[in-house]
Amino acid sequence: MKITISSKATMDVERDGRIARFYGEHGSGSFLVDPKTMRWLSPAEEEPITQEIREDWVDAIKKYYKKEKFRVFFTSYY
Repeated sequence: MKITISSKATMDVERDGRIARFYGEHGSGSFLVDPKTMRWLSPAEEEPITQEIREDWVDAIKKYYKKEKFRVFFTSYY
């Protein structure tokens, strides 16, 4: 998994050959994300993002950041 957080308040997550974008806000040593903003970037498909897919990605991101100093928090869970 590769995660890139931009200065434009987006978080791009590359996982399993796909890239998803989330939108949020920067905080002091953290990034606050609304999981409902998840959108596919690549491959650019019209595949809907189901609750199950969103939960899987959010859980993977939480696990990734669990041991990091920089933290990612989610505003709501789906």
